[in-house]
Amino acid sequence: MQHDSVTFPAVSKSNTIDTTIHWVEYRIPPSYISINGPCRLAVIGKDCGKSVAVASSRGLCILDLSRMVHRQNNFPFKNDRNEPCVEGLVCNESELNVTSLPRWKLFNSIRGERNFQVVGMVWWARGAVGSAKGGSPDDLLLAVIKFLNGEPTQHLVCWSRKHLGFGQDQLLLDASDFMQENDLGDGDIGSRPGIPLPSGFRVDSMSIIQDPSETNRGSVKHGESNRAILLCSHTTCKPGGNSLVLYSVFQLQTKLSPRIKAEIVLGRLALKGNIPLV
Repeated sequence: MQHDSVTFPAVSKSNTIDTTIHWVEYRIPPSYISINGPCRLAVIGKDCGKSVAVASSRGLCILDLSRMVHRQNNFPFKNDRNEPCVEGLVCNESELNVTSLPRWKLFNSIRGERNFQVVGMVWWARGAVGSAKGGSPDDLLLAVIKFLNGEPTQHLVCWSRKHLGFGQDQLLLDASDFMQENDLGDGDIGSRPGIPLPSGFRVDSMSIIQDPSETNRGSVKHGESNRAILLCSHTTCKPGGNSLVLYSVFQLQTKLSPRIKAEIVLGRLALKGNIPLV
């Protein structure tokens, strides 16, 4: 990853059994870089790579690769640094009609974007492209952010590649605040900026796996995943030179919200503790 572009592997298909891996570089939207500075973090889904998320000192943006179709005999990306359109900003009508064209998704509010910094992030890949009837479930981005208003507590949040913002675009709710009879509890989804992490906890690493209980119950169909386990951790050194790995484990579950007619994510802190390093 450079300061103003991101590079990732892409697989092209041919009429034979052969496939080719290409390294593709995309320029990050100048409108994002000019406001928020050079990029610090980038992450791509580990299974299908349907999206790439990048974050500067403030906010983030997402390159949606879910519509890309690569053919070995007609590979569309030959320039050193490709510049896909930015949805809602510079896409023209002809670009929007090209289904194989990657698109950048920007935060829906510049003011909201400049109020936080991404500390870490990971993609929850919930199914392969075309794995389910009528399409595959949307991949979700789990991110730990810190607000730049002086609040010391970091928060766990969730976005899809289709919508970036707070309010109803921020999908993660604390399961303890969720009430079935009132759908989103006694307040609006926008009043909850994700789930606060334990006091003093910071994040160096994030990883996610499918919830083993989903497989044990036989509830996973066509490779889809609606439950996951998220591990957040960091290493600290105690006085005397002893090191500890501090961790927090979250259980996640997607749920269709009748109130906003969209999918939300319920999460709860299931476990926290430390592991001494010898």
